Amino acid sequence: MRKIFFIFFIFVFPVFSSISVYFTPAEKAEREILEKLKEAKNSVLIASYKFNHPEIIKILKNKKLKELKIIVEKGDLENFRKNTHSYKGDGIFHSKFIVIDGKVTIVGSGNFTESDFHLFHNNFLIIEDREISEFFKRKFLSIWNNKENKEIFKKEKIEIYFSPENNVEKKIIEEIKKAKRYIYFACFFLTSENIARALIKQKIKGIEEKGIFENYNTSTNSLFYVLSDSGIEVRKSNIAGFLHDKLFIIDGKTVITGSYNPTVSAKKNCETIVILREEKIAELYKKEWVKFWRWKCLP
Repeated sequence: MRKIFFIFFIFVFPVFSSISVYFTPAEKAEREILEKLKEAKNSVLIASYKFNHPEIIKILKNKKLKELKIIVEKGDLENFRKNTHSYKGDGIFHSKFIVIDGKVTIVGSGNFTESDFHLFHNNFLIIEDREISEFFKRKFLSIWNNKENKEIFKKEKIEIYFSPENNVEKKIIEEIKKAKRYIYFACFFLTSENIARALIKQKIKGIEEKGIFENYNTSTNSLFYVLSDSGIEVRKSNIAGFLHDKLFIIDGKTVITGSYNPTVSAKKNCETIVILREEKIAELYKKEWVKFWRWKCLP
């Protein structure tokens, strides 16, 4: 069965060997990520705004890796001080990804913490592709060595960008402008007037737009009410933890995800976005988004 599953993904996703989508809070997301880390043989690179997941720490402590490097903005890393690097950029370090053995990349909206797996709503991609993993590794090492790296990854069905080297806000707006039918989004925080303006312009053209906001972040500086007053249907998350996604689903064909909140400050931070152009992946995101919209939001 596993062999058939692997062949299926080669056929559907010709850009990469395998891609899997996971959402939290759910045990499967955490379990799959932990299994990938347990399989690591030589190298693990971790980038995260926060990092304190006890099981990941335990796995790393018990492994004899040739290469273990961690870049983190916040976290208790007493056990890995010699393996840890501080970000030297003007903004904060907010990227969230792991590269394992130069062939597996885990990337998404969540930090590698217990809260992000067990309480917050996040999305993660597990991508098994050497070319993509090598791209993330080069980006990681450029940050580790405090060197600018404007490289992007761009193929037919996947694009990957980092801020502040790349204009991530511009890329998001470009994708919003391409919408022909609908834009569904979910945001931890949205303060970017440029992105809000692009959404409003598309709404005026007749594009269906619906958005979910983290309830905690709908007052100060948020553009929740600006979008609502412009006719865009928006709702507030009603889950116990944070709605922590940074997600746009466009026309059932394109997904934008990653660490980049559509905010003013994010342009200065170290952030990552992944743009996926694959209908089967978009359908998975849309299904999760619709479930959240119907059952986990305040009307």
